[in-house]
Amino acid sequence: MNNLNNTSNCSYEQYMKDQLGLLSRNFVVKTYKRANPERWDGFERGIDVLVQIQWKKEPIFEFIIEKLFWTQRNLNKEDRVYMRRWADQKIEMIKSGIIKKIKPKKVTPKKKVISNKVGYTQDLFESAKK
Repeated sequence: MNNLNNTSNCSYEQYMKDQLGLLSRNFVVKTYKRANPERWDGFERGIDVLVQIQWKKEPIFEFIIEKLFWTQRNLNKEDRVYMRRWADQKIEMIKSGIIKKIKPKKVTPKKKVISNKVGYTQDLFESAKK
């Protein structure tokens, strides 16, 4: 995505929102403090958060992550590079799997409907007989 030497110190959360926002306004990143224990057995409430990426309010991708790693600003270069590597991996998965499937619908021009007056075809028939 970005040049790793020229990165800002934003958090993982802000970076994901910014990068997905560049792809489309239809992407939304939601963060939840709770997760279904049957589905996410490694989730620890208070330590982890569930991150859900949505396309037009429809969930398309979910993952759990440590709350601190998700929200803290990355002040040193090594942390930024590490975080960007994880974020870029997810963004590339989304781009390759979702963006290619969601294509704008082709707009087909409407056919012109010719409205004829009552008796028009009878007039044509009569003129063809002559």
